[in-house]
Amino acid sequence: MTEKEPHPKNYEYSFIAPPSWNGKTNPEAISSLTGQGYRLVDSVFFFAAIGPGATETLFQREVGAKPKSIPTSEGWEIEIVRARRADNVLEQLNVLAKKGYRYLWPYYSGPAGGVGDWMQKCGPECEETFEYRYFNVHDMDQLAKELNEQGQGGFRVVLGGLRSTPHVLERAGGKNETYAYHVLHVKDPEPLEQALNAPEQEGYVPIGYVWHVGLTGEEFLLLEKASTASAPQ
Repeated sequence: MTEKEPHPKNYEYSFIAPPSWNGKTNPEAISSLTGQGYRLVDSVFFFAAIGPGATETLFQREVGAKPKSIPTSEGWEIEIVRARRADNVLEQLNVLAKKGYRYLWPYYSGPAGGVGDWMQKCGPECEETFEYRYFNVHDMDQLAKELNEQGQGGFRVVLGGLRSTPHVLERAGGKNETYAYHVLHVKDPEPLEQALNAPEQEGYVPIGYVWHVGLTGEEFLLLEKASTASAPQ
C-alpha cells in the first residue's frame, strides 16, 4: 500500500537481494544505500507455492536527496542480527542496544533458517539506550501474567515485534513508566466490541494481535495502558 500526501514529495525505491543459502548478508550493500540517502522501509518474506520463499528488503528516498556520509569505525547504521537460537539473537540485540541501536522489526531469513531481527542506529531523538526481552504465547493466562510482570518492570510490547515469534519487549533507560496489559480472546465482532467498551477496559488501548499455533490456532488481542511509575521510597 502506498500513500500520496496533499502536497507530495517524489520518491524512488531500491531493494537488496535476499540472503544466500548460507544465510550471509552483505552489510556493505545496506550501508551503500543508506549512504545514498535511502531509508529502510520494510522487510517482507514472500512465500512460494513451490520451493523456498524469499525476503525482499525495500528502501526509499526522496528524489534529489543528498548522499550522507557512511559510518566506518562506529559500525553500520543498520545491523541484521541472526542466529539459530533466539537466546543468541536476544543477547546480540542487547549488545547493540548498549551501543545506541534500537529494534526495528523481525528479519525473515527465508531458506537460510534461524531467527533474526533488524536494528538501526538511533538518532539524536534517542536520549537513552534500550533493553530487550522476548516473549511467546502459550495461553491467555500465561500471556497476561507474563506481560504484566514485564510491564511492571518498564518493559513494553514492541508493535513491530508482533509480526513473528518470538515477540519483543523493550525498555527505555531513564524513563519512569510502567505498563499494564489486558488480553482478549473474542472472535465475533459484536462480543468483541462489548468487551472493548467494558468499564474494566477504561484507559486501555488495543495495540495488536498475537497468535498461539497448536492443534488449533488461537488469536489474542492485546490492550495496553501506560502509567508513571511510583518513585521508590
